[in-house]
Amino acid sequence: MNVLRSTLNYYDLAIPWIEYFCSVSLSRKVWKELPSHSLGNLCDFHNIRFNHHRAGDDARACAIITLKAFENLNADSVNNGLIMSKIQLKKLQNK
Repeated sequence: MNVLRSTLNYYDLAIPWIEYFCSVSLSRKVWKELPSHSLGNLCDFHNIRFNHHRAGDDARACAIITLKAFENLNADSVNNGLIMSKIQLKKLQNK
């Protein structure tokens, strides 16, 4: 999100109202036993094939991992998954 914020600021573009959460924080709470929660390691753990450092592939992999985390928690919605994992939504805004 820092890259997005910096890019918008650099080009003097309005920062949209966006709420988001960190999928790394979510993975750390769900798979505590893993020694690393890097995207590559999480994809290896879940047998997700992707081209690392390609924006579209990275985003798709993060989405799949997030869905797997919510499934692991037996969450029936994003909001319930966030509540169950005690992850707070953040807001994109100028720092």
